[in-house]
Amino acid sequence: ILTAVGADRLVDWAASVSELDREVDIILAENHPSPAAIVREHIRSPKVGIAQAQVLRSCIEPTAEQIDLHGPLTVQVQDHWILPLDGDALVNPELLKGIPGFEPRPDFAIELTRKLYTYNAINAAVCYLGAQAGHGMLADAANDENIATVARAVGAESSAALIAEFGFAPDEQQEWCERALGKYQDETISDPIERNCRDPIRKLGLHDRILGPLHLCLEHDLPHSALAATLSSALAYCEPSDLAAQTLQQTIAEHGEWNALKLIAPDIDARVESLLTPIES
Repeated sequence: ILTAVGADRLVDWAASVSELDREVDIILAENHPSPAAIVREHIRSPKVGIAQAQVLRSCIEPTAEQIDLHGPLTVQVQDHWILPLDGDALVNPELLKGIPGFEPRPDFAIELTRKLYTYNAINAAVCYLGAQAGHGMLADAANDENIATVARAVGAESSAALIAEFGFAPDEQQEWCERALGKYQDETISDPIERNCRDPIRKLGLHDRILGPLHLCLEHDLPHSALAATLSSALAYCEPSDLAAQTLQQTIAEHGEWNALKLIAPDIDARVESLLTPIES
């Protein structure tokens, strides 16, 4: 079983299959730092393998023409066909050997954190600064040199923290950052800014793409100004069609930015308050 239901729906899905009690593997293709822990709270049978996967490609809404041609389930996906996953969690690892692209890997626990703090952190810089700058498409924002400069700095700050915390190789981390920004700069991927900015409250979570690496930088006394700028731009996101964005702005209006952040992430480091300097649009 492979899921891609979205991190905010994962609890309800897991609860709906909590009685599952046969030898089967569940692969969780979710943008969340620990989806397996969420699902394991509901599915306790030792017969069930619960493996996290690392989603590294974009999947975006189709055009009207594509829907007419291929049907209502059509999606656009980036031309990237590798899905790393937690090989140690599988109960039937042999079943995946005949499927090209699935890559079971050992010691997978920190890989999702690396992806979230690299790919998703750089994406946050591009999309939230891009929204402030008035860009409509992700590639346009990523190719804006001012935004790209901040995005590269976010990748460097996050990478330094990941290296300090987990011992990743610096050259490998640099490759991750270049690959991530290159992906967002690819103009063949027609990806709206709005889709990437969507649901800012979840993305401002304590262990998510902005506060997660920012806290890691603070813990290791490392530079974090680009991550702080990204945080400020995320707090400024006010897309009228996004209910979460409107809720965020209402909460900020009522309580102020710092108190709003404390409501979203109750265990937030107090040092973050001093970083809430609005950036120019």
